[in-house]
Amino acid sequence: MKNTQFRPKGYSPLLATPFNPKKYEGVPGVMNAYAGKVRMKRSSAKSDQMVTISGRREKLWTLFQADQRWSRFIRARDGKCQRCGATENQTNSHFHGRRCNSVRFHPDNCDDFCVFCHEEWETRKKAEYREWKMAQLGLKRYQALQALAMKPMRQSEAIRQCMQYLADNKLPMDESIPTIELEEINL
Repeated sequence: MKNTQFRPKGYSPLLATPFNPKKYEGVPGVMNAYAGKVRMKRSSAKSDQMVTISGRREKLWTLFQADQRWSRFIRARDGKCQRCGATENQTNSHFHGRRCNSVRFHPDNCDDFCVFCHEEWETRKKAEYREWKMAQLGLKRYQALQALAMKPMRQSEAIRQCMQYLADNKLPMDESIPTIELEEINL
């Protein structure tokens, strides 16, 4: 039986650690603790920010918009599963996970896989998927991608770079590629 007689009311082990939640307030993706409750902050990209893309002032996309447009771009670029050749149930696979902002919207980091291959290779990133990626890119580009993945980048900067890349590299978008609307997501 635990001895709780010396703990003050509202005691939380998280608040007893040197972690100071106020120090990290407003930092994107950092867990914040308030009165023993832990919650994850949502997207840090402010949709009212303006950026210059190809000489035009535009509103910065939200992370959701950037992910949707980038995914459509990758699926249109590749056109089929890069592993088995399937043309249905396409998904955008990130070799380095989406939490790596520096390569989240990098064309070498993303490939079009069908749902089945994507699910299978997610568990094999340290083995077969890694070997396949090295063969696809070549050793020099693979090492450059690895080095870039280690560099920190703000989410808003990653979104701005995505906007710029998509503006500079337009592909004919296939209207049959589905897009998810905000209303379709049950949070």
